[in-house]
Amino acid sequence: MTVKALYFDGRRDWTSTKCRDFSGRMRLKIREEHYVIISEPDNQYVNHFTPKTAKAKDIAKQIVEMSESINSNLRVLGYDGTVCNVGRQGGVIRYIETALQRPLHWFICQLHGNELPLRHLFQAIDGKASGPNAFEGDLGKAVTMPLSDLPVVQFKPVAGVVAQLPDDVVSDLSCDQKYLHDICIAVQQGVVPSGLANSSPGVLNHARWLTLANTVLRLYVSTVNPSHSLVRLVSFIVNHYAPSWF
Repeated sequence: MTVKALYFDGRRDWTSTKCRDFSGRMRLKIREEHYVIISEPDNQYVNHFTPKTAKAKDIAKQIVEMSESINSNLRVLGYDGTVCNVGRQGGVIRYIETALQRPLHWFICQLHGNELPLRHLFQAIDGKASGPNAFEGDLGKAVTMPLSDLPVVQFKPVAGVVAQLPDDVVSDLSCDQKYLHDICIAVQQGVVPSGLANSSPGVLNHARWLTLANTVLRLYVSTVNPSHSLVRLVSFIVNHYAPSWF
């Protein structure tokens, strides 16, 4: 197997187990870091692993061992832009470069970085999260409603830079991505097609900021007198967040 580019990602979730904790009680589930490795450009599954700890050094060690077991000509690593991965001295990639004794191409997922400004702006305006799919503030509570049931009102278009994508590109988008594209165009033009108005903007979850953008835009087209905060969020989405997606 010849591989020059490896992409990895991980998440911390529950694992079924049967062990005893420090108090001697039996535990049936534990929280672990799980990582998946794929090769590019063919998007082929390579392997998965659970690092000894969530520290960058332990994650890097297992990626190096895995890469050496399949190929010694690694040139590219792809990942998201978390501090654990991209730390200049103590990040996963830097540890891997040190172990291999050569520099690598860093392919950083910009979608992860794109979500952070939206998250910080929303929380600065409306307050912090109060659960996995809820916020403390009024806007956060409003976007959790079944918005597709709300009527579309006569709203003021918001100038943005989201361009109409070709049909073949739109057809390749996920449902949430297509909704974001279509609702951005509608907000910019001031007209919401009936089919879009009746469609769901997606399930709100703090792991999916794309659906937050969808719900904010859907709330805007159903609000007679939108607040300055809502208009500010909508303007940010159609001028910064959504263009970075497309």
